[in-house]
Amino acid sequence: MKFSYFFNDWINNGVFRADNNNELERLFRKDVLPVLGQISLNEICSKHLLGVLLSQRERGVTRLSIVTLHNLRQLFKWGMQREPWCEAIGLTNPASQIALKQFIPKDYEVARDRVLSSAEIWELHQILSESSHNVLDKKSNIAIWLCLGSLCRIGELLQSRWENVNLKSGIWYLPRETTKGSTQDHVIFMSEFIHKKFVELFRFTGGSQWCFPSRNNKNHVDLKSITKQIADRQIRFKNRTDSFKGRVNSNALVLANGSRGDWTPHDLRRTGATMMQSLGIPLEVIDRCQNHVLSGSKIRRHYMHHDYAQEKAEAWQILGQKIEGIFSMPSPQAHDEFLGIKHPLHKPHWLQWNV
Repeated sequence: MKFSYFFNDWINNGVFRADNNNELERLFRKDVLPVLGQISLNEICSKHLLGVLLSQRERGVTRLSIVTLHNLRQLFKWGMQREPWCEAIGLTNPASQIALKQFIPKDYEVARDRVLSSAEIWELHQILSESSHNVLDKKSNIAIWLCLGSLCRIGELLQSRWENVNLKSGIWYLPRETTKGSTQDHVIFMSEFIHKKFVELFRFTGGSQWCFPSRNNKNHVDLKSITKQIADRQIRFKNRTDSFKGRVNSNALVLANGSRGDWTPHDLRRTGATMMQSLGIPLEVIDRCQNHVLSGSKIRRHYMHHDYAQEKAEAWQILGQKIEGIFSMPSPQAHDEFLGIKHPLHKPHWLQWNV
């Protein structure tokens, strides 16, 4: 029994992801099946799987290799509990024998903590506002600011439909099937900042059912598209030996001269949450603005049903005002930070020093 038969059974009958397994199947068909597909399942050991992960690392996609390992563990765990695969696999999950330290670089941060500083947000706004540069198309430009201003995940944003965005009421509804884990609906009460961005977006895509339609207008745009566009414009941080066909290869979106590393759409969500915290918004409100599934006593969750609508609406409004305040800062004031750190009692006259 070949590995490819095992995989096909799992992808069709053993795993059910919100995107109909599209991303999972793409990953395996690109990186795993070309290496393991024709090998008999009973011959596959951890060394075979590690070879796949090391190849991914050589391409500079360490995060993807970690995701691949988690998926391989799930695949073999499923097979060990079902015939005819259990007999070929045996008593040990080969993917569980692999540790992260065997294939990820020593300097790799498994959990990102990148937060854009006010100076970087100002710089990014300057870059994207320069019409002569056209670094990103208008829709991608808007997506960046919607992520920052709403704390929405990029994948959830790109799946949004206009039927769930009501500009008259200022309500943006995200049904649970489009949210992470598909566990709960999410309602975003638009700030003036978010509302302006959706009005701007409507001028481009209002004729489609999708806020961010694909080229053929039959579906939403690929969920990785914005992430790839941003990465393609920060290639100094990528381990690329060749230019990708049909992709941009530049450093147009490198911020702070690269001193604080690259940034991703998800970092904008973290940045927005951090900004809310710095503005005095309670953590329990920030969690709800991020649509986090809250832990705690089941009894408490059963009896306490305050929806925090007022608090969340105010939090988004305060954040939007802060972002617009950063946009409007004159150039010198945007650089009163060092290494992303701002002096709490900074004095404006210190900005005259150019040493």
